[in-house]
Amino acid sequence: QIKTFIFTLRYVFSDNTPFVRNPWDRLVSAYCFLKKGGMGQVDKKWAEENLSIYPDFDSFVKSWINRKNIFSYTLFIPQYKFICTQGHLPTLDFIGFFENIEEDFSYVQERIKTNQSDLLFLNKTTNRKDYQKYYTEESKQIVAEVYKEDIQMLGYTFDNSSLNAQLAKRNI
Repeated sequence: QIKTFIFTLRYVFSDNTPFVRNPWDRLVSAYCFLKKGGMGQVDKKWAEENLSIYPDFDSFVKSWINRKNIFSYTLFIPQYKFICTQGHLPTLDFIGFFENIEEDFSYVQERIKTNQSDLLFLNKTTNRKDYQKYYTEESKQIVAEVYKEDIQMLGYTFDNSSLNAQLAKRNI
């Protein structure tokens, strides 16, 4: 049933249905996910080779996060690279926001006329504090610079105070 839903989603939205996430939150999520072993041996090996040398998130951001390194592992690649064509936003049917996932998922369900009842949360990191608590002013600025295209293009602010404006721009 889930495979059918995913196929239908792709068919109706022409493979143009990305869901995006606040870059600061996304980075904390990826870091915590990988620190706990990720989804398989590839993630686990990458984390052992690349994350184990940093005592904490702040050290990781200050020492590893830069415009070159983020392209070395899929979980750190900026989101605009997945949704843009040659640096410009293509005509997208819809961009969903992780911060509004339940409502956006419902909208997608309505558009594809499915009765898939529940949104499944897979790989959810538990026992994680609010992403904002992981950051110092310096690490917050590093992420702002490294992920500036995502922040500008998708309208994010560190504290998500821009969410209502982001949602209003979608015209749905």
